Amino acid sequence: MSDTSCDTEVTGCSSTSRVSMEVRYGSEFSEESAEVRQAEVNMEAGYATEPGPSGVTAEQENQPSSSQARSIHHSHMEDENDAVPSTGLFVQNMEGEEDLIHAVRANNCQMIQQLVQSGLDMNDVCRWEGPPCMVRVERDGFRKQLQMMGYAALHVAAIHANLQTIKLLLSLGADVNIRDKNERTALQLSVAVNRPAVAQFFIETGSEVNTRSASGRSPLMEAVANIKLNMTQMLLAAGANPDLPDIKGTTPLLSVINVMAGLGSDQPAGQAIVQSLIDAGCQVDKTNPAGATALMLAAGLKNTPVIHMLVAAGADVNKGDKAGHTPLDMSTDGQRNLTAVKALMQYGAATHVPDNKGQTPLSKSLKFGSVALLRLLLSSDAVPHTYDILTAPRIVQLRQYLPEFDAWLHEELYQPRPLRRLCRENLRNLLSPHNLPKVGQLGLPRTLNNYILGETD
Repeated sequence: MSDTSCDTEVTGCSSTSRVSMEVRYGSEFSEESAEVRQAEVNMEAGYATEPGPSGVTAEQENQPSSSQARSIHHSHMEDENDAVPSTGLFVQNMEGEEDLIHAVRANNCQMIQQLVQSGLDMNDVCRWEGPPCMVRVERDGFRKQLQMMGYAALHVAAIHANLQTIKLLLSLGADVNIRDKNERTALQLSVAVNRPAVAQFFIETGSEVNTRSASGRSPLMEAVANIKLNMTQMLLAAGANPDLPDIKGTTPLLSVINVMAGLGSDQPAGQAIVQSLIDAGCQVDKTNPAGATALMLAAGLKNTPVIHMLVAAGADVNKGDKAGHTPLDMSTDGQRNLTAVKALMQYGAATHVPDNKGQTPLSKSLKFGSVALLRLLLSSDAVPHTYDILTAPRIVQLRQYLPEFDAWLHEELYQPRPLRRLCRENLRNLLSPHNLPKVGQLGLPRTLNNYILGETD
């Protein structure tokens, strides 16, 4: 049957579309990203995002044989009224899919109406038990792969169809909150493939904004993981819970900070999402199962702007995880740029509290030979001068190759320190890690406040 426009109140269904996607059989789904590296938090979902330029991928180079594969269809979407063309969708029919699904993919409103009039249930789901349908969507610089099993017409429409077709499905009895085998609603799928107008329509027609998939991912989690600010703000405005975690205990705040590690030039977008979550009242010190907070994650990723945002929102700079690691511990690992370390110290981070293994930032600097960190900690009087620093194996080696460092170290350790530095060390010890972040509440001059908190001469 040819594709014709609707003859009903719902008009505008067409066969024109511009979304770049690939529909095919797939092997077992795995969640990976070519750019984003998971730091403290690993996320589990029915999706995989692969940032980067379009082109031939390893998956495209290893397509299944023609007897197994569904055809590849390429198009792209720029307008929510556009949809995937009805022709050339498959080389072979999709096993287990009803004609209604085919009609929805093709935006064939006339066929949809005829099938429903013939008695077909709008909410029937695909019961195919074979290999799952894999949908690869490309838009806005990333590729998103979705595993589709046990899905209904509205799930397919959320990805492929235009708004007019979606409205028609709902008018014919489609359940806006129907779930697929992965417990996802049409709203979740529309958010996952970044269709804001479609997502907004689903919200307006009663879709639950705090529903969670089998992996515990909410629509908001999809939006922040994709770094989609407008989608994030839309869901928050609709009542999305900013603290709803996934099955691994990852909150939206932890998720967006983690994803920001691979953003590059898109850091401002991630920062705006962090601020949106804070403004929505998220718990900034909410932890994952390992006890890590968002501030610990930001510190480990050396994301100084986010550190400032979280502390301003009330994050505890000395809150440790189950291993005893604090944000400062995380900021000192494996780096020479001490911007994050200095920021945390200025907020009152305790510098000599050991973790569960007895390691402090200073002992780590001795072990791994971080000259910059060692100089910062000693010159800011942030640690007691009680370590046998000169005989540490790594320091002995550095002193042999760095005469200037050797001279500085001797002067720092064996020459009397100025009275103000001795006073600073005593003040820091008296305040204790609990009270050190409260120095700013004493009303001291800014210069004195910063000096107590570790600003070097």
